[in-house]
Amino acid sequence: MWKAANVSYTRYASEMADILRKCLKDPYSDIALERSRMHLRETIYKDGKPISQELHEEFQKAFKKFEN
Repeated sequence: MWKAANVSYTRYASEMADILRKCLKDPYSDIALERSRMHLRETIYKDGKPISQELHEEFQKAFKKFEN
């Protein structure tokens, strides 16, 4: 099925898991959705020491920032 969708197996499995989490009833859906959240943490170093740290929860905004 994932080949017919023209995506990788990992992406297909992730999308199907997301659909399943959305189909669960409360409170199980809230627990499953919270568990599946991901974030990206960026740490900037200067002279081997961290000088700032930023947490990104929205990947699209984070990737646009890193492209510049």
